[in-house]
Amino acid sequence: MAGMTKKATLLILGGASDLARRLLIPGAANFLAVHPEAEIDIVGVGTTPQEDYPGFIRSAVQESELVEDESVGERLAKNSRFIEADATDDKELARVIGEANPETRLVIYCALPPSVAGSTIDALCSVELPVGTVLAIEKPIGTDAPSAADVEKRALKVVDESHLYRVDHFLQQSAVSSLIGLLALNRPLLDSFRAESVESVDFVYEETLALEGRAGFYDSTGATRDMHQSHLIQVVMHILAVGGDESVADLLEHASADPANARRGQYTAGEIDGHRVPAYTDEEGIDESSTTETLSQVQIDIDTDRWRGVPVRLRSGKAFGTERKDLTITYLPSDVADGPRTRIVITFDDVLHIQMHVTAGLGVEKHEPLEAVAELHEGHLSPYARVVRALVAGDHRREVPAGTAARAWEVLQPVLDAFDNDEVELEKYPAGSDTFDQWSPPGE
Repeated sequence: MAGMTKKATLLILGGASDLARRLLIPGAANFLAVHPEAEIDIVGVGTTPQEDYPGFIRSAVQESELVEDESVGERLAKNSRFIEADATDDKELARVIGEANPETRLVIYCALPPSVAGSTIDALCSVELPVGTVLAIEKPIGTDAPSAADVEKRALKVVDESHLYRVDHFLQQSAVSSLIGLLALNRPLLDSFRAESVESVDFVYEETLALEGRAGFYDSTGATRDMHQSHLIQVVMHILAVGGDESVADLLEHASADPANARRGQYTAGEIDGHRVPAYTDEEGIDESSTTETLSQVQIDIDTDRWRGVPVRLRSGKAFGTERKDLTITYLPSDVADGPRTRIVITFDDVLHIQMHVTAGLGVEKHEPLEAVAELHEGHLSPYARVVRALVAGDHRREVPAGTAARAWEVLQPVLDAFDNDEVELEKYPAGSDTFDQWSPPGE
């Protein structure tokens, strides 16, 4: 890839974190498998000693099953080490950074929770960094609009805008790139991608996973903060910006979310894939009186000429019987009898559906549905491998744009406040549900 450095040091603050083990380290291995000419040294940093960090690296790569060639994991493990240090202490950070290979591009990856990330960024301000150092910060960026803006302000004291990456791996999903490409490359689709032709845009992300040991985090967060504020709203804004004059930041500036159009739910006891799942309030670590939502649907309205009047619905939930992860563009009904609708649906396992209507020479009144289905080539890189590629190549095309994390919090704050104050009914659905029928699933 043009502009990609061949040698990089990935300095992971939180080097033994869950994010590093499950996503970032396997992503680095996946990147190396596709780009064998590249070299990546991994330096993990944390306060808990790691006796065998190369072994940690090997296990992370093997468990991910992203890379078939074991030599890739061995190569990454061989070029890895762990340094016990406090990432919030500027002197300890200076020591860690001073030990990095000066012949490589330094990428500092902040894989730390928001409660620690701010102090870490402050500490970095006092450290002299090598020229060209990249700083990557993960979602969630802040816990509300002021704190998100503050994190960005602090980060820009460490590096300039061209060396700051606000990471959201959902933007690196191949399905997102495929839909953006489909719209951008096909003039009939692009010309009709506006309010005059589009009825609604929906992003549904329903998981079969329940809490999976994340009770403490999830109960203080909920579906809306966990998924909508970062992943879902960023993805749809990147898609709605295709072919238009408005940037992601412009669209968010004109976006709003009315609590009257929001719904929330919480799963009760049920069964998923033959396994009994307790009610959310019976899960270990959850208070029985908790009103945290495990299912949320929010409607975003955008007051621009191109998108005014088009509801943009974001929906995510946990503990469903079947996964549903897709983006749907529904076009306005035609003027003929029965008003059939055309839809474009792309799933997160990279299957494209285009639902149309045709006739058999009998006139438009006797139309019938036709669905074209294509299995897309999802590429060789996982989302986090694409994140690593972007960091070493200096590619900012699929990242959270400056200021938009704070603005996303502002857009959703009325809904979050309504949920927190129990102003929106907390509906119930059994774990293992195929879908929440009462909500008339978008795109169906």
